Amino acid sequence: MKVGQTVPPTTPVKAQNAQTTARPASSAELAVLAALKAVVPTPAAPAASTTGGTARATFTAALPQQTGPASDLMPPSTNPPRNERLERAVRDAVTRTQQENIPLPNVTERNELYALAQKMRNEGCLDVKQIEDALVAKLREKVDGPSQPRTKAELDAVIDKAFKRVYDNDTRPTTESEKAQFREIAQELAAKGGDAKSLLYGLSEKIRQVKDWGGKPGDPGVIKAAIDKGFDRVFEGKRKPSSAEYAEFTKMAEEMAKKGSSSQDIMYAVAEKMRAGESTGGAPANSPQVIDDAIDKAFKRVYENDARPTTESEKATYRAFAKDLADKGMGPKDVMYAVSEKVRQIKDWGGKPDDPKAIKASIDKAFERVFDGKRTPTPAEYTEYTALAKKMVESGSGSQDIMYSIAEKLRSEKDFGKTPSAEGIVNTAFQNVLEGSYRAPRPREMDAWKKVADDLLKKGMSPKDVLLEIRTQLRVALYNA
Repeated sequence: MKVGQTVPPTTPVKAQNAQTTARPASSAELAVLAALKAVVPTPAAPAASTTGGTARATFTAALPQQTGPASDLMPPSTNPPRNERLERAVRDAVTRTQQENIPLPNVTERNELYALAQKMRNEGCLDVKQIEDALVAKLREKVDGPSQPRTKAELDAVIDKAFKRVYDNDTRPTTESEKAQFREIAQELAAKGGDAKSLLYGLSEKIRQVKDWGGKPGDPGVIKAAIDKGFDRVFEGKRKPSSAEYAEFTKMAEEMAKKGSSSQDIMYAVAEKMRAGESTGGAPANSPQVIDDAIDKAFKRVYENDARPTTESEKATYRAFAKDLADKGMGPKDVMYAVSEKVRQIKDWGGKPDDPKAIKASIDKAFERVFDGKRTPTPAEYTEYTALAKKMVESGSGSQDIMYSIAEKLRSEKDFGKTPSAEGIVNTAFQNVLEGSYRAPRPREMDAWKKVADDLLKKGMSPKDVLLEIRTQLRVALYNA
């Protein structure tokens, strides 16, 4: 079908012959059939009818058969979609939108869709699925409006939808004053490249701010409301902010509003700060009492034992670290979490990440993850992975990160060999993508895909990531075919 023609009406599919839908016989059923054939005589073939009757057709159960793609599957970068494939993309896009009651495009509109498909292809989009999705989005504009609103009328339409969304009322009329209030924000969002959906969500958030709080986050009255609600969350109406607290939190709220925080964000920040103060009895977050309490809670959290006493030696180990965090403005709860990580490192790994015991534990656990206890590291492997672990420690990695990194390297060598083969990766990708219709890559395909795999391996990409990339590109090539 040429671009510009309408989609032909769907022809009802005739009932399929039984032989195309029959499932394969099981081994037990085949055995029963063989036994019956042995005892039941085969009837003679019927004589040709002299009365014009039709003889019955012989039935043979058909086994399901899948065949691989007939055309060569080449890397999209070397085989951009042809014009005939783009024509089919237009037809497929029109078919998809018919389920959404979107009007059929006329000849001019079809030609515009085809021109858009060619433009995307010529500008470097080599994935027909992406092109088809863009054509569907273009067709939806007939009902939903433009996907990239830019004119005053288009932006006003999005503002109207946003008001209806926030007020949960599709019949609510949006006034000219309301549109004018948010038109500048809509223009700013559009200038940043926002599409209709992101504009709708962004405007809805701003409208909800005004609806729920009575103004913008930086308005004095709105800041006061956020502070009051923050206190109510903590004290349930039993205590109001003092003049000093209003002054302190107003300054914090103004800074947050300048950085783009909403009134809800400000309310939560006020509540969190007050809650932290309540948990310390009003003592500063970096005071010795609060620091020791955070360390004690960290130990109890890691050992999952609230009755476990934290020794003076344990507290002394982490006091300087915890105080440094508190001096930088971290609250007691976050200090506790940070100390917990340090305590867990010692508990689980036997020392700091650079401790020989911790490094050996990381290597042993990595081998356990990959080989399930069936193989332990050789002396040469301990040497190799100890060097890797020390490098990672210098970059700030913990023992768990080191263990995962070693396990990933071991798994790669187990799956792809010490020296990964580009040919093996390509074969695996074809098996993964084609599945039941698998066929081995043809020589031309293998040469092209091997080059892609080799280039990625030379760039330092892991064999696993190369396989994932080849599979992704192969799926594109299959859809493009």
